[in-house]
Amino acid sequence: MNLSASIILKVLTLPGVGRKTAFKILTNFKHSISNDNDLIDAISDHPVIMRGNLSKSAFYNAFDMAEKTLERSEKAGIKVLGYFDKDYPVLLKGIDEPALLINVKGDYKKLNELPSVAIIGTRAPSDHGYKVGVRLGEVFGGEGFNVVSGLAIGCDTAGHTGC
Repeated sequence: MNLSASIILKVLTLPGVGRKTAFKILTNFKHSISNDNDLIDAISDHPVIMRGNLSKSAFYNAFDMAEKTLERSEKAGIKVLGYFDKDYPVLLKGIDEPALLINVKGDYKKLNELPSVAIIGTRAPSDHGYKVGVRLGEVFGGEGFNVVSGLAIGCDTAGHTGC
């Protein structure tokens, strides 16, 4: 079953549902999901969620928040790729605990074609550290690398700024 980024984000936005629980829920759907009511039924069938006794309004509030997040991303030119998407990076899918969603700006198909590098470090770099992060992003981006990160402020931001 191909679960869209929208479905994944709706599950992740539910109160008390983190990445590991969401992955368990998403990989155990027994039927296709064609609308929010199907999604609520499928999630409610999962024993982890039943312990939480989420109300219909909790589902709809989470779903609304997820849809607004996707709309803001789209307006900013950001593509949200889900774990089950055919364009999700193969190497990322192969790690022990991959992200269920990634945000991509640029040609996301290149994620599986070009080498990637992460510019990482502290969230509070010195001026020199920030400048080095920017320069590394420039160099690696200029050489055709995908510059990837968890989008933390600080060094991650510097790498993307440079790229």
